[in-house]
Amino acid sequence: MDVERDREGKEEKREGLDGRTSPRRSVIGTVLKSVFSVLLTLVLLELVCRFFYFVPVTARGGVFRRDAVADHSHYPYGIGRMVNPEFDVVLRMNNIGMRDDDIAIPKPPGRKRILVIGDSFMEGWGVQRGEMFTDRLEKLLKRENPDAEVVAAGVASWSTLTELGWFRRNGKRLQPDAVLLMLDTTDVAGDSFYAHRLVRDGRGRPLLIRRGERYLELPLPIHEFLCRVSYTYRVFDRIMIKKLPKTKWDYGYWDDGDDVWLPARPPEEVPQEKYEQAWSLTREALRTFRDLLDEEGIPWMVVQYPIGAEVDTDAWMPGRHTADFPDGIIAPRRFEYFSRVAKEDRLPYFSLFEAFSKDKRPARLYLPRDGHWSAAGHEVAARAVAAEILRRGWIRKENEGKEKGENAEEERENAKGER
Repeated sequence: MDVERDREGKEEKREGLDGRTSPRRSVIGTVLKSVFSVLLTLVLLELVCRFFYFVPVTARGGVFRRDAVADHSHYPYGIGRMVNPEFDVVLRMNNIGMRDDDIAIPKPPGRKRILVIGDSFMEGWGVQRGEMFTDRLEKLLKRENPDAEVVAAGVASWSTLTELGWFRRNGKRLQPDAVLLMLDTTDVAGDSFYAHRLVRDGRGRPLLIRRGERYLELPLPIHEFLCRVSYTYRVFDRIMIKKLPKTKWDYGYWDDGDDVWLPARPPEEVPQEKYEQAWSLTREALRTFRDLLDEEGIPWMVVQYPIGAEVDTDAWMPGRHTADFPDGIIAPRRFEYFSRVAKEDRLPYFSLFEAFSKDKRPARLYLPRDGHWSAAGHEVAARAVAAEILRRGWIRKENEGKEKGENAEEERENAKGER
């Protein structure tokens, strides 16, 4: 027996000298190689997803996320890119997930902060930073008062209900001194879609739009952790919610059967009764905004802006044909309607229709195919809104407040002397 053991031991040593390994070592080596290959692939994939915005193609998977109160929003410090024949824009988000500089929280003393809430127009769709409405508005207001600050809160395909959900959870902590709520043509269709996931508060008012759900969902803490640390998972989650939503209402911005442009259609296409009904959810959301802001004593206004087909025969051409709008100028039905609604529902209201329609060349204010504002459109809108803000007294000239204080002090001194 001892002789056989010695012979087996010598054979094993000889196998080792010949370069051959035992089955156990072979399995361990294979597993380690597989693990290393998987890790290397994940690292390379992460690098590709994280820096894919350098490639001139549309890549928004690292920017857009499902949101617990507003259906969708942006990742804080997310980076992506939008490219089409009319523009090439890199999207860089700040600390609150908006296309703006970082926002100080709490608000510094003396700062006059105006919060602007809206959809893709306020996200700066198709234009560079510095050309955006919010950037231009801040620049104009700072000329009057260096303490003025404009905070952008625009997310593509938001509607009034999602904006309300976001504001109720996140807007108040920004401590705005005033709020601009930008009303888009597509808000009505968006509200109709998102209402399928609407959650109301104890008073029956719209509270939030819960996030869409998909199949193969991870536990929420794990999902949120992976979203924070991995661009690869962000892209994966966006693909999955698009391909595997639990219901037709869990992903999207409006129903395929809805007419996104209904508010701009004439009475012969949309009878008045149907028109009024279509606006009901949007009006409810706006009234809730009114109540919340009035309770906080925050001044605000709804700002409505026109589409190209409402102001000029050449504006948004040929893109308007994709929305089945005819050549020529369509009647501004929704402006006439909403000016009445604003009075009925006690909504502070400002229209950009006049500013756009009276421009010498309104067509230059819109991207011909896409239909969003061009850089010139953002400029015209910013100038008109800045003038209205100053007229309402939201922002005062820097020395105006000092002069008033000095005059008040002088009056007090005079009163003492008289006594």
